[in-house]
Order: sequence, then structure tokens, then C-alpha cells
Amino acid sequence: MDMTRKTVVIGLLGTTLDGGHSAARWRRWRPSVAICQQPGFPVARFELLVTGDTGRLADQVVADSAEVAPGVEV
Repeated sequence: MDMTRKTVVIGLLGTTLDGGHSAARWRRWRPSVAICQQPGFPVARFELLVTGDTGRLADQVVADSAEVAPGVEV
């Protein structure tokens, strides 16, 4: 039996802090992207909870997370 533990994070998409579609978004701290980048906290999967009409922003955060942390399933 494999006893390897994998960290799963559950988070909420923040329309203010996670927001942004221009290149300037990379100069700001965005919590949903940053949680996937922590060297001392390896995340295997990030369950991103979204509400309302935030689909475009959610897609951007998923794509950015894949770019900075390709091993994390979002």
C-alpha cells in the first residue's frame, strides 16, 4: 500500500486579488497562483472554487498556475 501523502488545497477565486488579464498581473501577488509555487509546501492538486460569471478569470488563473507550477492539477 502506497502511504505517500499528496497535499490538496481548497481555495476561493478572488476577483480582486486574483484578477487581471494583462501582462501586469505578473507583477502582483495573486494568492491562487502563489499557493501553487511555494517550495516548502508542495501542492499536488488545487481545488479552485468559483462563483457567478468568473469563468474567464478562472481560466486565466488555471492557465497561469499551469505555467508556473506544471505539476499541480488545478
